[in-house]
Amino acid sequence: MPVAPSSFSPASTSPLDTGTILDSVRKTAKAIVVYEDNRSFGAGAEIVATIAEEAMFDLDAPIVRVGAGVTGAGVGAFQAMIGVGSIAGLWLGGRAANRNAGKSWILQGFAIQAVAMTTHFAATHHALPAGLPSKLLVALAIFLAATALFSITPVIQSRLIQMTHGAPVALALNGSVISVGQALGSTLGGAALAGFGVPAIPAAALGMSLTAALILTFVFPRTPPPVLEKLG
Repeated sequence: MPVAPSSFSPASTSPLDTGTILDSVRKTAKAIVVYEDNRSFGAGAEIVATIAEEAMFDLDAPIVRVGAGVTGAGVGAFQAMIGVGSIAGLWLGGRAANRNAGKSWILQGFAIQAVAMTTHFAATHHALPAGLPSKLLVALAIFLAATALFSITPVIQSRLIQMTHGAPVALALNGSVISVGQALGSTLGGAALAGFGVPAIPAAALGMSLTAALILTFVFPRTPPPVLEKLG
C-alpha cells in the first residue's frame, strides 16, 4: 500500500529533535536525510546514526543520506555568484534602458531565466559527474538567474518613469509587486519541494518564467507611450 511522504526540518540539532525524527520514520518506514554539509561527520550523519540506533526495526529500506558537500567558503562562493550576476545584469539592463529597450529586452531576460532554470534542472538530475563539474554547473545556473533578474529591472524602472513622469507611488508600487512575486515564487517552490522533491524546484521556476513570458507577449505594449511635456 503506498505511503504518503513526510517532509520536515528538525526544530533543532542541538539538542537533536529526536522525537519528531523517529515519529516520521515509524510512520513511513523509510528515511532520506538531506543536508547542506559534507556527507560524513556532519549533522546529517548524526541523524542517520540516531535512526539506526532507535528505529532500525521500523525501517523496510536502507537509510539514504544526501549531503551537498558545500560548507564554509563554498557556500559564500555560491552566494557571490548572485552578486556577480546582479552586477552584470544591472550593467546590461542599464545599457538597454539607455537605448529605450522594452518588451524585446524583457523577453530576452525571461529567456535567460529559462536557460538558468534548465541548467539548474540538469544539475539536480546529475547531468555532470558529482564534485567540481556539478558544482560549476550550479554556479553557472545561479549566475545566469541573477543576471536575468537584474537585467530587466532598469528597463522596467525606465518605462515606469516615462509613463508616470517619475511619480513616487508608481515606483513604490513596482517594489511592492516585486515583493509579491518573491512571495509567490517561494510558495510555489515550497509546494514543489514538498510534493516532488528538490529537482522539482527549477522545473517550477522554469514554468513560472515561461508563463511570465507568455503574459508579457500579449500584455506589454510594443512601443513606449509618448512622454507628455508639462505646461507652465
